[in-house]
Amino acid sequence: MVAPSSTGWRHLSSTRNPDPTAEEKYDFRTIQNIDCYNTDFCVKVRHGMRYWNMTVQWWLHHYIYPNAPFRAYTLRAGWTMFISAYWHGLHAGYYLSFLTIPLCIAAESAMEASVRAKLGPRGQNIFDWVHWFLKMRAYDYMCMGFVLLKASDTIYYWTSIYFIMHIIAVCCIVVGRALKGGKREGRRGDREEKREGEKVENVNDKTGEKTD
Repeated sequence: MVAPSSTGWRHLSSTRNPDPTAEEKYDFRTIQNIDCYNTDFCVKVRHGMRYWNMTVQWWLHHYIYPNAPFRAYTLRAGWTMFISAYWHGLHAGYYLSFLTIPLCIAAESAMEASVRAKLGPRGQNIFDWVHWFLKMRAYDYMCMGFVLLKASDTIYYWTSIYFIMHIIAVCCIVVGRALKGGKREGRRGDREEKREGEKVENVNDKTGEKTD
């Protein structure tokens, strides 16, 4: 089992027989669950998720995603989002919204590999601003599942705006693959997940704490 610590989480084995004279030290990160600034101002849908419900995202990242019954990154992300939707409840709107996230992640990965990677610094800066704007609109779009809850109401609303974010995401995937970037989406996603995991492990190695 694991428990929160000042830098994230640690094994409960280290606290089973605590020294009664030892002073326990905690800080805000022990209970921090939302990073409002980075949720709003990070560029990617993938990263924005990690700054919201942070302790739940940590659990999903370490226990659900690695054990998903699929190998493809998008399918593993879909499985993880399905479990996250179930964690929220049984309203159909949760599932419609969460299962839209893997589509958005696939779209942004395809465009990054096929377009952003070929741009210069100025072009990448413009790309990132457009990416950020679309990320925020995707959040607006998906949050309606949480507001309306019912599948019929959520789909009715999405129909009224012509499923615009779904269409944009599909178009990005098609364009990315046409430019031969979409094929790398799965490997790119897995590499990014691995890098994120290594960052967490490196931080905890420095603090002498464990994360699994």
